[in-house]
Amino acid sequence: MLATRADALALVAFRAYLQRTIGNGPAIDG
Repeated sequence: MLATRADALALVAFRAYLQRTIGNGPAIDG
């Protein structure tokens, strides 16, 4: 699968979102 710049940016944003969510409170299982 070819990773595009958009995919990379989306991954970075998603990871940042997870880090922020986990950092601010308990992770939600689901």
